[in-house]
Amino acid sequence: MSLVRFRLWAFFGALAQVVEHLTFNQVVRGSSPRCLINSSRVISMNLLVTRFFVFEEVNAMIIGFIIVSVIAVIFLSIGISCRKSREAVGFFTFVKPPIVEDVKHYNNAVSILWFVVAGMVEIIGITFLFLQQNSPIWIFVTFGVMILVIVMIIAYLKIETKYKK
Repeated sequence: MSLVRFRLWAFFGALAQVVEHLTFNQVVRGSSPRCLINSSRVISMNLLVTRFFVFEEVNAMIIGFIIVSVIAVIFLSIGISCRKSREAVGFFTFVKPPIVEDVKHYNNAVSILWFVVAGMVEIIGITFLFLQQNSPIWIFVTFGVMILVIVMIIAYLKIETKYKK
């Protein structure tokens, strides 16, 4: 018998295997030693495990909120750097920035776009604090993120056509 199994046996008493399951007040025969099952310890262990997993679910949701908040802060910092830039900024990865007539207004428009997206991402992230982990409402949150990305691209293309030479 391993040390872990011995400690579990010493604390909880003997438990029957699944095929040998009897009520808690009967003596268990078979591969487990013959003794009465300590039902109060088993029930307390079930409550402890249930509380642990509920606590883990809450922690996972808070960690998800923190991750989304970090992404929102990154978007906010991109918006700040766009606003401070003296040259036209690019929006898509590995694409040269367009040649624009008014760089200052173009960069301000792009930075406002990043600020709005950062705010929307944070609003979406707040749902992590109120929804359960396997809630069907996450489907709507996922679609909301997809719609946000599409609207973001459309808004940038409109900004680009407005300020392009």
